[in-house]
Amino acid sequence: PMMGMGWFPNRDPVHLATDAARAMRAEDGPRVAVIKVHDFDTHAGQGAEYGQLSSQLEIVDNVISAFNAELGSKWNDAIILTATEFGRTVAQNGSEGTDHGYGSVGLLAGGLLNGARIVADWPGLDQKNLFQGRDLMSTLDYRAVCAACLEAAFGLEHDVIADQVFFEPKLPRVFDELFV
Repeated sequence: PMMGMGWFPNRDPVHLATDAARAMRAEDGPRVAVIKVHDFDTHAGQGAEYGQLSSQLEIVDNVISAFNAELGSKWNDAIILTATEFGRTVAQNGSEGTDHGYGSVGLLAGGLLNGARIVADWPGLDQKNLFQGRDLMSTLDYRAVCAACLEAAFGLEHDVIADQVFFEPKLPRVFDELFV
């Protein structure tokens, strides 16, 4: 469609993922893409199947599917890493949503990963195991997961990534839990 002075492509996350993967598939294409999915700040009406959270997770699923479909055989060398700026409370609030919390979860996908698993020292959801009695306990510095992805994708040394990218020389190495 024509808008204003020129044509603007569809900018929703799934179309952006398709376009990014198409560019990445090229021999001299980019090696990294960032796709932002908005509206995860679900203080109300999250819904298990039909609420805002489930709608947003469906978009994430479609973004990953678009990358998978469009990358073709390059999917075998791909890592998709999700990130968020804050966690959520474990318990629902009075508006059928959750509030900002401490711990969170990250999702990885792609052919470079070695199977499906949960990487955490899972404390459980008992009240005594929650941070300040309300939040999921964070058990792994997510920067360690990001560092492992950089190590796998670019062949960089973990110690260099920890020190020069994350400025945390003692960052744990979780590469073997994800990629071996």
